[in-house]
Amino acid sequence: MLTIDSTSKHALDQVRDLIRFAHRVVKCEYAGTPKAEDRLQAPIALKVQNSSYTFSGGAGIGRGRVFMRIGGTSAFPVLRKYRRYTHRREFPCYLLESWQEALVMLAAHELTHVASSKWNHGNQTDVHGDP
Repeated sequence: MLTIDSTSKHALDQVRDLIRFAHRVVKCEYAGTPKAEDRLQAPIALKVQNSSYTFSGGAGIGRGRVFMRIGGTSAFPVLRKYRRYTHRREFPCYLLESWQEALVMLAAHELTHVASSKWNHGNQTDVHGDP
């Protein structure tokens, strides 16, 4: 069950629809994996806020919390590479044309952390995004 809270300047209905879409995609990816399915069915609280950068996010693994920050329309399009691995060739660059694409990408990425988490409790948090 998703609980979506947004204080971003983007339309709440559109934000909710895009996050629900990302959640469905991640659920399909993990179909048939019982522990991941359980984690994705458990209560997950998502918080979306404004960002002065393009995007950033994190997952409170084991706590069912995801936070995301999304920039405005002027921040896009943007070409990015996962910043922790800029020196490695196997991590591709990606082009995000709009805040909507960034939100879906970021939500799916963070929900994947929730689904694939090896922890069932604790304070582990994965945080990343633009500086």
